[in-house]
Amino acid sequence: MGASENTFAYTLNENTAAGNYEITTVNGTLTVTKANIGGGEGGSDEPGDGDVPDGGLSKFDAVFVYDGAGHTIDTNALVEAFAAAMIGESAVEYAAGGSQFTATVSDAMNCVPPCFTNAGEYVVWYRVTNPNYEDFVHAAKMTIAKRPVTVRSRSRTKPYDGTPLALTADDIDAALTDGGRIVRLRGLRRADGGGRDGGDLHGLGRRGHAT
Repeated sequence: MGASENTFAYTLNENTAAGNYEITTVNGTLTVTKANIGGGEGGSDEPGDGDVPDGGLSKFDAVFVYDGAGHTIDTNALVEAFAAAMIGESAVEYAAGGSQFTATVSDAMNCVPPCFTNAGEYVVWYRVTNPNYEDFVHAAKMTIAKRPVTVRSRSRTKPYDGTPLALTADDIDAALTDGGRIVRLRGLRRADGGGRDGGDLHGLGRRGHAT
C-alpha cells in the first residue's frame, strides 16, 4: 500500500526522425489505497455468516442467562470473520457503552473485551484495524437474561392433634434449572391461624452462599 512514480523509458520507431519532435515525458503515479470492506458505524455490512438478529445490532451479538459469571459479545466469531475478510494481520479493540449509533473510539478502546455479570442489555463497540484496510467500527449487543427461579410451597394435611401444621425446609421448593437454591424465607406459615412461627429457612446458592 502506498504511492510511487510510474517511470518508463521509450524507444522511437526506426523510421521516426527525432529532430522533428520535442518530446516531453510525464510520469504517472501508481497508488494503492486502503481497501474498505464496507459497513461499520452502525451499518449492517459486517463480514461473517448469519444475519443480525431481530432487535440486535450485530452478527456478533450474544445472549446469556445470568449465572454469576462474566460475559461479552461473540468475540471468537468476530475475529474469525474479519480474519477471513481481510488479508494480513488485523487487531480488534473494544469499548463499552455509548449510544448504539455513536462509536466510542477514544482511548477507552482496549484489546480486552469488556465483560458484564448482572442481568441487562449492554452495548460493546469494536474497532478492527489492519494496515491495508480502513478501520472498521461497529457496535454489538450483549444480553444477560434474568435467570428463572420458581419458589413454591407444598400442601400438607394432617388430622387435628392440637399442634400447628407448619412448613419445614423440606416443604419449600426454590429450584433453579441446575438444582441450585438462592431463596431465603423467614417466618413460615402455620395452619392453625396463628400467623408465622418465626422459623428461618435459608436457601443456598450453588457456591454455598446466598446470592
